Amino acid sequence: MKRKSAVAVACLTFFLCMTTVTHAKGTVLTTRVNTVAKTGWQYTNDNWYYYDANGNIQTGWISYGGHKYYLHPNGTMAKGWVFTDGHYQYLNNFGIQQFGWQMINGNWYHFDENGDMETGWIIYNNRNYYMRPSGEMATGWVFTNGHYQYLNTVGIQQTGWQMINGKWYLLDTDGNMETGWIQYNGRNYYMRPSGEMATGWVYTNDHYQYLDAFGIQKYGWQNVYNTWYYLGDDGNMQTGWLNLSQNYYYCNSSGAMLTGWQFINGNWYYMAPSGVMLSGWQYINGHWYYLGDSNDGSMKSGWQIIHGTTYYFKANGMMAENGWLLENGTWYHFRAGGAQDYTQTTAPTLTYDNGYYVSPMKTGNFNTSAERIEAMIARAYEYLGTPYRICTSSYPGDGVDCSGLVMQALYAAGFDPYPATPSHHAKPENEYDSRTLWAYTPMAHVPTSDLRRGDLVFYSSGPYAPIYHVAIYLGNGKVIEAWPPYVTDYYGVTDYPHTKILGVARPFE
Repeated sequence: MKRKSAVAVACLTFFLCMTTVTHAKGTVLTTRVNTVAKTGWQYTNDNWYYYDANGNIQTGWISYGGHKYYLHPNGTMAKGWVFTDGHYQYLNNFGIQQFGWQMINGNWYHFDENGDMETGWIIYNNRNYYMRPSGEMATGWVFTNGHYQYLNTVGIQQTGWQMINGKWYLLDTDGNMETGWIQYNGRNYYMRPSGEMATGWVYTNDHYQYLDAFGIQKYGWQNVYNTWYYLGDDGNMQTGWLNLSQNYYYCNSSGAMLTGWQFINGNWYYMAPSGVMLSGWQYINGHWYYLGDSNDGSMKSGWQIIHGTTYYFKANGMMAENGWLLENGTWYHFRAGGAQDYTQTTAPTLTYDNGYYVSPMKTGNFNTSAERIEAMIARAYEYLGTPYRICTSSYPGDGVDCSGLVMQALYAAGFDPYPATPSHHAKPENEYDSRTLWAYTPMAHVPTSDLRRGDLVFYSSGPYAPIYHVAIYLGNGKVIEAWPPYVTDYYGVTDYPHTKILGVARPFE
């Protein structure tokens, strides 16, 4: 900052006037001294002084040439910092008082209209700044009025979302740093006590919550590092038994969804890869188990009467079959029937089920699996073009729906799909017997990646939606199925109108 200062200096002049007076006795030299007083600015002994019109040295604040100056009590002109009237002021190297923003020794200061140094919060050009008690302009974090605030590198107070040192912070409309749970644009976020936005797991209000990489709180099923967790409507991580959309799941004390065999509260349960608790007949690792009804799911052992038939399950839950069993001193013999080799068959002469049509058996226990698969598919083709009729499992040309067609094809191959039967299916509440076939008919559930000819393909509209359709897989990506308006082999296994494959069941190994 350049400034020209005209300083008027009145010089003190001493005039010595020599007057010669001649007397009769001789000539006398007399001297008269005329003194002129100092006025204005005077530079003496390396300091500036200011004298008034009467030659008096001035002190305190004076105005000169449109500027203000401060003269110490000894009269010397001040430069730099002074403290007067309860405030600090600053004068440049020419002694001129400064106003507004000033850079002093590498720090910014602000002086008001009186030239007094400002401290605390100030507003300048509609921006907020904070001047420390020492007067210097603050940048970065400050703590005032019980809150943290943040000012950028030019001292302007920030609001809203700010990325600071690689972390996100949220400053409210007053510029105060937020902590705890906040809602922003309809989403929940958690700001740690240090103010930084949290991601991942947090523990608040005696519960765990999960926030994604953007800090947004999540709900429902979440896959975290290849483990599934369920977060309730309040965002809290759930543990223990969960009943969701008529399916049971179990999450352990760490919140992880369990799959496979699990021992819970004194009972064994089997959870599908999707986490759903299985119930009824289940073929697992080459053995049949019975897991109670849909509201139970616990593995059964010992003697069990299931749908009027007596079975025996070992202590490990495996169904006894194909041989003798010694139990309490008595020998029992179990046929090679039911689950392991699928010997639940219809008699060759059985053609009606409580008055409902049942396809004649073309193959049975003594046929190979390949022969039985071909018998099943051949029977399905005899229904090609048969009208689609819901809750119907009748003879070719009369009418079937998707599960009705599968039942008749299985009967022809010597496989009893009980409890899915034509009489059961005729009831309107059993329209979706495809669900019965999946859940209760003893068939192995196999991965979709292992799909092969003769498997049954079950469809749903989503991963947790109920089954609504079943088709017989022919191979080469094709299926035969009852789909409105008739039985057809036109569609591919994943073509429209099919949606999502929920699972695959294999009646014949």
